[in-house]
Amino acid sequence: MRSLAVAVPGSETSGRPPLAVSLGATVVLTSRDELLTHLTALHTCAQDIAARLV
Repeated sequence: MRSLAVAVPGSETSGRPPLAVSLGATVVLTSRDELLTHLTALHTCAQDIAARLV
């Protein structure tokens, strides 16, 4: 199993537990480099979630 996780910025400050988004894939089907191509999308997702927490 390979996985990436990105913290949701600011989620730990409003009395909530810290939040994160993650993506997992099997080693057999997904290379490390291929998984890393989704990192920008994970950051965007985390930013969108942070904006909705306000």
